[in-house]
Amino acid sequence: MACVGHATLTQQLHFGKETTFANSTNGFVALLSWVGKQHLSGSPLWFVVEATGVYYEELAYFLADNQQLLSVLLPNKVKHFARSTELKR
Repeated sequence: MACVGHATLTQQLHFGKETTFANSTNGFVALLSWVGKQHLSGSPLWFVVEATGVYYEELAYFLADNQQLLSVLLPNKVKHFARSTELKR
């Protein structure tokens, strides 16, 4: 599952609709294409991947091989960050 988010100049966070991609090379290529269409021109692009077992590893390697900025976060850190934003989904 993926979504694109951005921060405004006042540091407000905005997230788009979630979309699902296959955990395969074809899915990773589709993800890059989709993100390219969602990405705000001129802003930095950084992928954040949740470390869930071994399921994230191939995506992380794919993104790194395609020169994409990437952070891998522990699930509990993601959960606590989401709580800190006070955004309701």
